[in-house]
Amino acid sequence: MNRHWITRSDRFIAHLLDLAPGVVCAAAKGTMLPDEILYGSIVRANYRFWGDAPLTRNPGKSGVSSSFLPEKMNRHRITRVNEKLTMPESVEVVDRKRPDVPPAEYKPYRHTEDKVPPMAAYGRDGYRFHVTGLAHDETGFPTNNPEEIEKLALRLHAKLERYRDQVVDVERVACDDAEIGIFAYGATSRSAYQTVREARAMGIKVGLLRPRTLWPFPDREVHAFAQQVRTIIVPELNLGQMAHEVEWAAAGACPIDPLMRIDGQPISPRQILERVERAAKGDHL
Repeated sequence: MNRHWITRSDRFIAHLLDLAPGVVCAAAKGTMLPDEILYGSIVRANYRFWGDAPLTRNPGKSGVSSSFLPEKMNRHRITRVNEKLTMPESVEVVDRKRPDVPPAEYKPYRHTEDKVPPMAAYGRDGYRFHVTGLAHDETGFPTNNPEEIEKLALRLHAKLERYRDQVVDVERVACDDAEIGIFAYGATSRSAYQTVREARAMGIKVGLLRPRTLWPFPDREVHAFAQQVRTIIVPELNLGQMAHEVEWAAAGACPIDPLMRIDGQPISPRQILERVERAAKGDHL
């Protein structure tokens, strides 16, 4: 399973739906908050309810949903934290629908009304399927047939649109009465949390909107947030790529204030707080 992780700070991991262009993204393993250390794996297990590709726990071992329950997590994946770790008592793991035809008639990427093909148990009961990152037909094998490629792309898009509200996940911190907003994800959200605490102690009403998934982008949630606050500060270890998405989603409801850093160092709470203080004084415009 570790081969799927992108461990660099503030990058996101792609949960490949169908191993094709439609993907769901969540913050990387090293950026999870202590009480969410299992979140990435649970998301990946549950998203296979909508996806087409099998999920393996480790190379060479068959993957089943139950392998992502807390008691079965790999030890080295929960020891790389510097803060208190709270293990959830239980998690919901979704079981996806199984084939309704015998192995000889099974098509692993069959086009269905709900856009989700039935998935056979990985390596069991005589069912076989082929997994590829290339455009493929209903059998799973690569194809150059334009009609098959278009059908696949349309199904992936329709599936993601259909389940958008079940995929998108954002956390709201002190947003109810917020007048200044922060949009931060990944490792940078840790600094943003501290900024909210310090700013609130100073009497500044700041709220944090933290996306747990980056695709589909939480545009509706951002737009609602932008209608509430005077400005949204977007700290990111990029050159404004995320700020651009936030600005698009805000659609002019409020100004967007990018805070960018690309020197290999994290964005500190103090850096974000300086922007918050400037916004509180009305100097952000």
